[in-house]
Amino acid sequence: MTAESQTEPPVAATLLDSLGNRVAAEAFPAVRNYDFRNPVMLTEGQLAQLRELQTQFARQLATRLSLVLKLECVLGKVGFSESTFAEFRGQISERSYNCTFKAEPLRGLGQMTLPAALASTVVDRLLGGPGVAQTVERELTEIECALLDDMMAQVVEEWFSQWGYEVPLQPMILGGQRFSGFMQSSSKTASFVNLSIEMTLGGATGLLSLCVPEVMVEPLLRSFQARQEKMQPDKPVVREPSWHPAFEDVMVPITAYWNAFNLSLAELSNLEIGSVLPLPVSILEQTSIMVGADEKFIGTIGIEGERIAVSITAVSR
Repeated sequence: MTAESQTEPPVAATLLDSLGNRVAAEAFPAVRNYDFRNPVMLTEGQLAQLRELQTQFARQLATRLSLVLKLECVLGKVGFSESTFAEFRGQISERSYNCTFKAEPLRGLGQMTLPAALASTVVDRLLGGPGVAQTVERELTEIECALLDDMMAQVVEEWFSQWGYEVPLQPMILGGQRFSGFMQSSSKTASFVNLSIEMTLGGATGLLSLCVPEVMVEPLLRSFQARQEKMQPDKPVVREPSWHPAFEDVMVPITAYWNAFNLSLAELSNLEIGSVLPLPVSILEQTSIMVGADEKFIGTIGIEGERIAVSITAVSR
């Protein structure tokens, strides 16, 4: 399948699987376009790690924007997902301010969008106004676009600084569009990660969205993971057991015993000097050997010269 092709079986059709069994079309997985020229894909673990990192980024960005605008900027719910560039475009209103950015020496071009109401509120505040929500949408002037791009540049700078990349990055805004159309910075099927943050400023609320190509995110994530591994505490050193000469003179009590049989209390009370307790012959091969308080071996008892001895035959479990 090429990057531009897509195959979806009809809903009402009945198809055959690889074994020749009839399978309803709904049972087949949806086919997703794949750009073989841009094959970088993120795992579920990497996406989870990115979501956590973006939540921290939102808190830091809220502080920075509040200082720049001299007005409280609240960044709330953070969304993070993976999609194609075409899917991202379909989610963005045409009445949004869109700008394209890059970061040398990384590959790819990213997109950042701000709803018209929020963009107008930011511009009003940057021009010295009260920063109240604008009720009338209008095209921005070139000066207003330049001011808005400066603010967007600080968002991009903050986003790239969180990764701790091994070489200095040079993020920059390449240009914006005034609430009309959308820059075609990538192919429709290119893989992107999408960051959306609920932003509130002066009564205006909307989603600040970043659409970053995975070819740009993948080296950043590798660098971040390598830095995290270096910050992890060293693993405890496991030492191999070794023998010390000082152990040679330590005395360890050794006990051998039999589990002979059980007696009732009545039978036990009748025992006296001279009573005979018959033992099974096989008990000689079931001698338990205790090392300290633990049973370690099983052996057979016998006579060696003028002494009683135990021959070890098994290790106790």
